[in-house]
Amino acid sequence: AIWFKLKVFEVNVHSTLTDQMASLFDVLRKRSLESGTVVAAIDGIASKGGTANTREQLPTTLTYLELHDHAERLAAVLFPLLSESFKDLKEALLATWMRRGCGWYCLFFATVRLRVPIVALSTDLPDEATERQRNEFIFAEHRPALVVTDSSAEIPVAVTVVQFSELWAWATSAEPLHRTIEPFADDTILCFCYTGGTTKAARCVKVSHGMALHEVATYPSMLRLSQRDRVLQQHSLYWGASAFGEVDIALAFGCTLVFCEAWETQVLASSISTHGATCAGLVPSVLATLEHRDVPSLRCVLTWGEALQARVARKWASRVHLVDLLISTECWLSLYADWTAHATSIMRRDVTSDDDVPLFSLVRGARVRMRDGGTSSSELLVSGRMVSPGYLDTRSLNNFEKEGDTWWYCTRDCVESCGTGYRFAGRADDLIKVGGVWIDTHDVERRVADVSDVLEVSISAKTAFVVLRALGDGSVA
Repeated sequence: AIWFKLKVFEVNVHSTLTDQMASLFDVLRKRSLESGTVVAAIDGIASKGGTANTREQLPTTLTYLELHDHAERLAAVLFPLLSESFKDLKEALLATWMRRGCGWYCLFFATVRLRVPIVALSTDLPDEATERQRNEFIFAEHRPALVVTDSSAEIPVAVTVVQFSELWAWATSAEPLHRTIEPFADDTILCFCYTGGTTKAARCVKVSHGMALHEVATYPSMLRLSQRDRVLQQHSLYWGASAFGEVDIALAFGCTLVFCEAWETQVLASSISTHGATCAGLVPSVLATLEHRDVPSLRCVLTWGEALQARVARKWASRVHLVDLLISTECWLSLYADWTAHATSIMRRDVTSDDDVPLFSLVRGARVRMRDGGTSSSELLVSGRMVSPGYLDTRSLNNFEKEGDTWWYCTRDCVESCGTGYRFAGRADDLIKVGGVWIDTHDVERRVADVSDVLEVSISAKTAFVVLRALGDGSVA
């Protein structure tokens, strides 16, 4: 009977991932019929104050079939808990305060199964003060009725707390959820993610199922990965868009997702090499510190979060498939520049100009327009399935514009239209990204100007010009 059900289900599943899939759980169902390992939890990931009991019960690896089964069972035990807290499940929200890994991955898909959005608090940021401030901000802004944690640390607010070890124990003896879930709309909220920068400047972005499904369906048209590949998932849930984006890459190809914590270059290189990661998403400033000889398994690198310097790109483009993405928390996979394809083209044309860089191309389904008609360098606006439905704070709408029935995201990135693509031309505001964190250049100017003996300061992009009143013996007097 089980074999018959699986065979019937297999006939009805799309042979390839398409935009018509209703939710990420549809993707998981398809992957569950395929072989291969989906998760490899790496030693060294541990929750702060976590219980040994949880770690003993959790598997260190999962197949897609096991992930699907565990998610169904977790959904079955979560459903009555959420129903007690919310009269209408459509208004439900689940908060997780857990380490990344197999348990969190199963729980995430359980919320997808229930069509309940998730807000994930991080537990692994080296800057504990910043992490604590962000988590307190999340509790205050969302006021979740239910929090699932794998930590024994005290939750700073009065909410219903469930230990994941208890949830996991209940799920192992539970029947899979058989409740029919209504069809998902594209703008159904999948999760909430925060933009980079300080807590004061960060905004809570609504991430829709459509945004994630768009990435899962689109990556295969850009990258050459297979089920044999291993995608590194090293970004903390503090950087939610990056963390969920890495999940999308693995789902797009049905390959292994490798969880790890790696905050230093040496640890990152060791994790990639030890666990044979073949694909990684890296901030350009981090990529610049790596040497390919230390990460020989890497064959595909995606960069995002800040400008990719040409010298770094040229160094790596001949060693891996290097693709630079112009994305943000509010606007997922939309424009990309393929440095490796460009390098191959240059070799064929025997071009040596340092100014010759690849143009950004649109992915399928993305629509763009340029402010002021785009006659020269101007701000880029994007619309499509990859654009967020907006911010949790509906008053923060200045980054979105409505034209007819279409909402456009104002990226604040300036580009030049160059016929077949777009060239990045800086920012339309005074923000720059350093290590993936937004920095206000005016704030930096004010701080430098307050330093004794600084006469004048001006910052242009990432270059600072400082006039000193006097110099002593090699240092400011």
